[in-house]
Amino acid sequence: VSLSLTAQQADPIREAMANYDYETALSLISQKEPTPQLTHQKAQALRGLNRYSEALEAFRQVIAREPENIRVILDLAECCKLAGRFNESLKGYEQALTLDPKNKYAQLQRITLLCVTEQYAKACQACHEVMKEDDSTPILRLMAQAQEGMMRKDSTLHYYKTIVEKEPQDYLSVAKLANLHIELKEPKEAIAITEKYREKDSV
Repeated sequence: VSLSLTAQQADPIREAMANYDYETALSLISQKEPTPQLTHQKAQALRGLNRYSEALEAFRQVIAREPENIRVILDLAECCKLAGRFNESLKGYEQALTLDPKNKYAQLQRITLLCVTEQYAKACQACHEVMKEDDSTPILRLMAQAQEGMMRKDSTLHYYKTIVEKEPQDYLSVAKLANLHIELKEPKEAIAITEKYREKDSV
């Protein structure tokens, strides 16, 4: 630990970044000759200060020199998402997946953005692909959202039921499931689900 601490202190830019002191980091970076690593740190610092346009420009500079640097591509996609540029962000995650098709983070972010941009059929297809190897709650929740977006109430019900069976404490999924039963004119089921949740919650 002491060695890494010494190394961090020897690199004031890294220390400033680690402490979220982005203004200091930017000031220190501006005094040095630019390198891809420094430009990446500059982009991260600008993103941390919500200066998204400048951050995107810096991320793009790094990618122009290192087109297969997946970490920078993902950082760019994340920055686009924060800036509300969802289609651009989607392209970034898709670019990352061409380099690393099994990258779970990129897969989940891509599906989330497909739902945000109401491309539900594509989101369903992507969920099916991921679910061949992973049926964890995050992917089931995205599948439920995609099914809901496609107005498939029975399928939506199925996926929210599966989530609640796996994670009975998941309040948002319990609420979604209860509301779906109400929409389907099944008030008894809705009451039963919420009562079951309240019993577990009070334990």
